[in-house]
Amino acid sequence: MRKTTLAFLLFLITSISSLGQSIIYFNEDHTEVMDKNDAVYYANSHIGELENEKYKHTTFYLDGTIYSTYYTKEKKRYKDKFGDFESYYKNGNLKEKGVFDASKKVGIWHYYHSNSQENFSYEMKYKEGEFEETTLFINAWDSLGNQTVKNGNGQLKYLTKNSFYQEGMVKNKLKTGEWNGTYIDGKPYFIETYKNGKLKKGNSWDSEGKKYSYTKTYKRAFYPGGIWDFYNWIGKVLRYPDDAKKQGIEGKVYVAFIVDKSGQLTEINVVKGVYESMDREVLRVMQLVKPWSPAKKRGQKTISRMILPISFRLS
Repeated sequence: MRKTTLAFLLFLITSISSLGQSIIYFNEDHTEVMDKNDAVYYANSHIGELENEKYKHTTFYLDGTIYSTYYTKEKKRYKDKFGDFESYYKNGNLKEKGVFDASKKVGIWHYYHSNSQENFSYEMKYKEGEFEETTLFINAWDSLGNQTVKNGNGQLKYLTKNSFYQEGMVKNKLKTGEWNGTYIDGKPYFIETYKNGKLKKGNSWDSEGKKYSYTKTYKRAFYPGGIWDFYNWIGKVLRYPDDAKKQGIEGKVYVAFIVDKSGQLTEINVVKGVYESMDREVLRVMQLVKPWSPAKKRGQKTISRMILPISFRLS
């Protein structure tokens, strides 16, 4: 009987360890996906490795070479980034490096060609209360080391996410005039018009040549009627579990989910719970949510990951 119990405990420990180390797949936008065929990167765990009082997170290309490393103050990889960030090409050469502070890029960042020649240096400008940020381009060079942007003025071309090139003029560190995007195979991806770093209009084409028009490069997924309609609906269908109510337990359950291209919610899970029955209730309710309007990237529908708090309060 003792041997049986020990064997069961060893099996249980091994199973728990395996669950903690299960592979997580990501697409090129770093959104989690279930199918490896939809993935570009992977990580071995949501939990980082403790290093100098921060947690180091490593992401890999599918062939096992390192794509990026970054740090968080809390264990899980989706928490705010702090400190050094580095990403790499598949050949192992440095691709990008800089420093994060609460997931915002601070100071001057550097982006490189795959041959290790610096491509451009830049910094980010953030506005309080706005989701979008502005990139300020400082200097740039082609892959042979010829300078093409100096002190924020000139012509810039760079590779984005290993999937497309974009090229255009920079004036006073800001995108200006017409910018063109092309897929790796040379097919047109987008044409955009900028003024003082602000996008005025854009057209993009998908792999089948269908055209899309837009005025923002990225639009977040949203609930029909807006986020307050979503929470009003939650308030009507959410039931306070009796056991939690009797014990006076309150708090916020943070739930993560994917909004796919059709607007359906998938891969719903609790990332920070309060109490077991409250967590289960949130999962039940989220399964009932009607479709959202999906996120759009350059006018084209794309999948996105969201994390929202669901509150339990006793009156």
